[in-house]
Amino acid sequence: DERHFGVNLAMWDNYYDPPHDTTTIGLLQEMGCRTVRMPGGSLSDQYHWASNTTYTNTWEWQASFADMVHVATNVGVQAFITVNYGTGTPGEAAGWVRHANITNSLGYKYWEIGNECYGDWEMDTNVNPHDPYTYAVRAADYLAQMRAADPAIKIGVVVAPGENSYSNQFTPAHAAYNARTGQTTYGWTPIVLTTLKNLGVRPDFLVHHHYPQWTNPANPSQSPDNDTMLLLSTGNWATDAADLRQQITDYFGSEGTNIELVVTENNSDSGAQGRQSTSLVNGIYYADGLGQLLQTEFNGFVWWDLRNGSDMGGFFGSALYGWRSYGDLGMINGSSTRHPTFYAAKLMQWFARPGDRTLTATSDYGLLHVYAARRASGRSPTCAPRSAP
Repeated sequence: DERHFGVNLAMWDNYYDPPHDTTTIGLLQEMGCRTVRMPGGSLSDQYHWASNTTYTNTWEWQASFADMVHVATNVGVQAFITVNYGTGTPGEAAGWVRHANITNSLGYKYWEIGNECYGDWEMDTNVNPHDPYTYAVRAADYLAQMRAADPAIKIGVVVAPGENSYSNQFTPAHAAYNARTGQTTYGWTPIVLTTLKNLGVRPDFLVHHHYPQWTNPANPSQSPDNDTMLLLSTGNWATDAADLRQQITDYFGSEGTNIELVVTENNSDSGAQGRQSTSLVNGIYYADGLGQLLQTEFNGFVWWDLRNGSDMGGFFGSALYGWRSYGDLGMINGSSTRHPTFYAAKLMQWFARPGDRTLTATSDYGLLHVYAARRASGRSPTCAPRSAP
C-alpha cells in the first residue's frame, strides 16, 4: 500500500517555504516517500488550521498547512491529516476537509480524529479529558460532519493494543463487556469501539502508534535504550495487529470486518533522545520493523518524523552503538543532514513498492531476519549477482 512508505511532517519545520522547499521536496523524492502525515503529532490537538495558530499560542507557526501542502503536492504524495480533537470542534474539522478537498481539490483521503487522545500528555479541554466514552461520542459527530463535507474520505479513530490499556477513569458506567471472555473492562479501545457501535457509527480505520522505549528526560541515565532489545522488538507488530483485530471482533462484531489497521507513528524512543536515535541501529530498526509489519494486516506505516531537532537530553551511554553527539527523532537534521533512518527508507524503494506482494522468506539463523517481495508485474526486484571471490 502507498501508506507503507510514509513520514510525518511537522509544523515547527521551517524548511517548507521558498527557497528551502526545494531541498525538502528533493529529500522526500530521494527517499521514495509516498505518504505524509501532518500537521504534527501532539500539537495536532491544539492546532487551528485556518489561523495557523495553536490553543496555547497566538503566533503563527513556522510551517502553515499551505506550506506543507505545497511540499506534498510537488512530491506527489497522499496524506493523512490529523484534525484537532483536544481543543477543536467537529465543525472546524469538517471545514478543513472542505477547504482541502472541495475548495482546493487536494484529494486527501485519510483523516484522523486527534492524536493519542488516551494520553495525559495530550492537550484535552473536554470536561472529562482522555476519556474513551467522551472521545467516542464526540468522534461520532466528527465522523458525521467530515463525511458530509466529503463522502470520499476515510476517517480513523485513535486506539491502543491491550484491552485494559489507558483504563477509563471518569465514567465507569460505560464499561465494555466482552461476551467471548465474559469479562468487563474499562480500557480505552473496548469502550471506544463499543460506544461507536452502539451509536451506529463505524470508523474506516484504527490508528496505532508504537514506540518500544521511553527515556525520562528528568533521568536519562536510567534510560531503557538497548540496541539488542530494540532490534528484537520488531516482532511486536504481529502481536499488536492480532490484538487490535481481536478487539474489533469482540467489541464491533462482524460489522468491523472491513475496519483497517494503520500505523501513523513509529520510532525507537518516545522520550528524550540520545545516541541510538541517530545511529545505524535505528536505521536497521526501521528496515526490520517495516519488513515485519508488511507481513501483518497493518495497511500503513508512517515514521515519526522528517525533521524533529537536535536533542542532548537522552542517553549517550557507551553500550549504545553510534558516534553522533546528539539525538534526533528526525530522519533529517537541519536542512539536509541525513540520518541512517533516511537511508533505510530510501533503500525500501528497491525492495517493495505499492502494488507489490510480500512473500514468505526464512533464515536458518534466528537473529537474521530476511524478507522478500514480488513486483506487481510478477517479477522479482532487480538485484545484482554476487561474483565468487
